[in-house]
This record gives sequence, structure tokens and C-alpha cells, in this order.
Amino acid sequence: MYEPTARFEVKVFDVEIPRESSPLLARVYQPQGPGPFPMLLDEHGGAWSNGDRKNDEWIDQPLAESGLLILSPEFRIGPDDPFPGQLQDINLATRWFKAHAAELNGDRSTLGGIGFSSGGHTVVLSAMRPSHPDYSALPLQGAENEDASLDYAISCWPVIDPLARYERARDKGNDELVEKHDRFFLTVDAQIDANPVRILERNEKAELPPLLLCHGTDDDSVPFEWVAHFADLYREAGGDVTLEPFEGAPHGFGRQPEFKDRLFSVTKAYVARQAGNGAP
Repeated sequence: MYEPTARFEVKVFDVEIPRESSPLLARVYQPQGPGPFPMLLDEHGGAWSNGDRKNDEWIDQPLAESGLLILSPEFRIGPDDPFPGQLQDINLATRWFKAHAAELNGDRSTLGGIGFSSGGHTVVLSAMRPSHPDYSALPLQGAENEDASLDYAISCWPVIDPLARYERARDKGNDELVEKHDRFFLTVDAQIDANPVRILERNEKAELPPLLLCHGTDDDSVPFEWVAHFADLYREAGGDVTLEPFEGAPHGFGRQPEFKDRLFSVTKAYVARQAGNGAP
């Protein structure tokens, strides 16, 4: 049970997730109370090439204070570690979080994901392809049968169609952003394959957990119409999707005072519904 108006003290600490090459560092935001608490996996943004486990402290901390157990993992980023390494790390972190739910005082039956910008892309892609062989390639010792499925996902200002954003950046002469796409995905074919919009357009078999999309109507990097089109495709494929427009908001609006409180409110209300307490 999750009550958005509840308040808890939060213990913040880091853990190491075993990985063949080297451990994956992750930050835990753990409410202090009887629990078990609903669980949320955070995937930070940064054009797949920047950021770390501390990126989203601005929202992870207050969400944890309301009674959510949050894991914010590091993952491989470009340009040194191209696709699909990032998706492999996210898949591994998801399985580890499930396997260690009890010791962290979490309720694994309410595991959701939340992501921002490029993380908004990866949280949707991970949710749609939890068993993809390229993403689930890293073993998790002692939990070999664990899966990376999510009960729901929250995607904020997502780069939902990487190829469309790549072409838009190229047309606008944004060479830095074009280079980030090139050095992470390496090929245009990868941007087509790892593309939630294209997955649905080509009728690929995919998981479709409940999905909340929070997007600004003044997003110049990822136009609102792209996300609305994806929402339509998701519904047509049989998925439950809520598109929440933020009027006048640009890309990355979450920290801005005029939008922050509403984003928190919308996110908490959605988690409450998915955690099963029937909040409106």
C-alpha cells in the first residue's frame, strides 16, 4: 500500500551489483518504516552519454520520503561504452533489485521504472523488451531465473524516437547532439531497432505494462506530437497509457519551479494507482 501524503525518514546508501567485468554501483533511497515499500527503479538521462546514480536526487529523495524504495543505478554510457551495454546494465539492475527486495524492505510485486529524457527512452525500451537476449545477457549469480519485467513505467520528456530526434538535431545543425547519437548507437540501424515507436509500427511482439508519459508541449528537442503518436500506437497495441501534457514546458522541465510540484503530484498519484490503493 502506498499513500502519497505519507512522510518517512530516508536512509541513503550505495550498493554494488555484481557484474562480470566490474561491480555496478547503485544508490538506494530507503524509507525507514515497517514496509514493505513499493519499489521504483530510476534511469537517469543525459543523451545516453552523461550522468550517474546521483543525477535524479532532486526527485528520488522526495519520492522516497513519501514511501517508495528507490534504486538509482550507474550504467555504461557513451561514448566509451556504446549500445547495448547501457540496456544490459539496466536489465541487470532490475533483476538484482527484484532479487534483493526482501532485504531492502521492498514489495517486489509493485516494481515500477521511471526515466528522464534518454532515460525515458531506456525505461520504455527495457519495459517492452525485458527478456531481449541482447539486454539480458549479463548473468546474475544466485538469481538465474529472475526476470527484468516491470509492473509499470513512468517516462518523463522521453527521447521516444531516437532516430527522429537524431534527424531533427542534424537538420538544426546540432552537431554535438548528433555526435552523441552516433557514438552511442554507432549505426542508424541500431536507432531503428532500439526504438519504441518503430517496435510498435512494425508490430514486434513486446511487453506493454501500464505507462505514464509526462511531456512538455513546448519541447523543441522532442516535439509533443511524437510522444502523442507513440501513445496512440501503444493503445492500439493493447497497452494502458496515460499521456500527461505539461502546457508550455520545454525539454527537461522537471526541476523548474512552475512545473516541479505538478510533476511530483502526477507521479505519486500514478504510483498510488499502480500500487493498488485505488487513489484517484
